[in-house]
Amino acid sequence: MPEKSPKKNGSPKELRKRREKQRRRENIILAAEKIFSSEGFKETNMDQVANDAGFSKATIYQYFNSKEDLYLAICVKAYQKLNSLLQEREDQLGSKFLFSSTSSVLMELIIKYPFYSELFNAKFIRRKLAEIHRKRKNKEKLTQSEQEFFEADKKSSNYIFKALNNNLRESGEEVDKNIINSMAEALGSITTGLINELLFRHKYFGLNEKGIKEILDFITRLIDFGIQNYTEIIP
Repeated sequence: MPEKSPKKNGSPKELRKRREKQRRRENIILAAEKIFSSEGFKETNMDQVANDAGFSKATIYQYFNSKEDLYLAICVKAYQKLNSLLQEREDQLGSKFLFSSTSSVLMELIIKYPFYSELFNAKFIRRKLAEIHRKRKNKEKLTQSEQEFFEADKKSSNYIFKALNNNLRESGEEVDKNIINSMAEALGSITTGLINELLFRHKYFGLNEKGIKEILDFITRLIDFGIQNYTEIIP
């Protein structure tokens, strides 16, 4: 009698264990997000997270090897929401999905979740990506948070890449993909910095939400125009 081949996804017991592990991980992330958003990264400690999540500190460290790794998992959650909204906007606009479209989606998300302005901090993102690329190059194992962050950031960059391609299509000229990739990364960082500056002015200088959106729309549409006329500006 031939041997039964093992089930590809594991036995029902193994599946239950995986689901329970994922549920615990998500509960820890939810508890941590509330604390990080109210206390900030520096003032948050793993004892607070363990207490709010209802787990021991040792259990928290089974899922996350450091406070920064846990913070990165919250960044992943924010990126996943962003990517979902970008997909919706692309589906709505088709070839009219431009760079300004990606910026307005990011702004809408941050207005809804103000804490995300800290998570999309360009300096933190660049540092983490540099660490992840170094580990991948050296064939070092990534944490779950690092792997998910790498994938989510790549997906976000791809949306910007597609938007820039739509912009450039208006010019009727072919532009090297490496240039578009570099442009996507640079403009992503510029947009994050611009949004953080506008939110700072909203918080301390009374710039209202309508003003934020108008300024962002004006600047990103200028960028749209510049990209669409790329070959005229840069011969």
